[in-house]
Amino acid sequence: WRRAEILAANGHGNAHSVAQVMSALACGGEVDGVRLLSAEAIDNLIREQV
Repeated sequence: WRRAEILAANGHGNAHSVAQVMSALACGGEVDGVRLLSAEAIDNLIREQV
Protein backbone atom coordinates (compact mmCIF):
# COMPACT_ATOMS: atom_id res chain seq x y z
CA TRP A 1 0.00 0.00 0.00
CA ARG A 2 2.93 2.36 0.45
CA ARG A 3 4.07 1.84 -3.12
CA ALA A 4 0.90 3.27 -4.65
CA GLU A 5 1.26 6.85 -5.81
CA ILE A 6 -2.22 8.32 -5.75
CA LEU A 7 -1.84 12.10 -5.55
CA ALA A 8 -5.29 12.71 -4.10
CA ALA A 9 -5.03 9.99 -1.44
CA ASN A 10 -1.43 9.28 -0.46
CA GLY A 11 -0.28 10.19 2.99
CA HIS A 12 1.28 8.10 5.72
CA GLY A 13 1.32 9.10 9.36
CA ASN A 14 0.24 8.29 12.85
CA ALA A 15 -2.77 9.86 14.56
CA HIS A 16 -0.71 12.72 16.01
CA SER A 17 0.84 13.76 12.70
CA VAL A 18 -2.48 13.57 10.87
CA ALA A 19 -4.09 15.66 13.63
CA GLN A 20 -1.37 18.30 13.24
CA VAL A 21 -1.98 18.57 9.51
CA MET A 22 -5.75 18.86 10.03
CA SER A 23 -5.19 21.36 12.83
CA ALA A 24 -3.11 23.53 10.50
CA LEU A 25 -5.91 23.44 7.97
CA ALA A 26 -8.57 24.24 10.59
CA CYS A 27 -6.53 27.01 12.26
CA GLY A 28 -5.60 29.08 9.23
CA GLY A 29 -2.26 27.39 8.61
CA GLU A 30 -0.72 27.85 12.05
CA VAL A 31 -0.13 25.25 14.79
CA ASP A 32 1.43 26.06 18.16
CA GLY A 33 2.64 29.43 16.87
CA VAL A 34 4.34 27.93 13.81
CA ARG A 35 3.05 28.67 10.31
CA LEU A 36 2.85 25.40 8.39
CA LEU A 37 0.58 26.45 5.53
CA SER A 38 0.24 29.78 3.74
CA ALA A 39 -3.19 31.28 3.07
CA GLU A 40 -2.65 30.51 -0.61
CA ALA A 41 -1.89 26.85 0.17
CA ILE A 42 -5.08 26.55 2.21
CA ASP A 43 -7.11 28.13 -0.60
CA ASN A 44 -5.61 25.60 -3.02
CA LEU A 45 -6.37 22.70 -0.67
CA ILE A 46 -10.03 23.53 -0.21
CA ARG A 47 -10.81 24.72 -3.74
CA GLU A 48 -12.94 22.35 -5.80
CA GLN A 49 -10.73 20.81 -8.47
CA VAL A 50 -12.34 19.24 -11.49
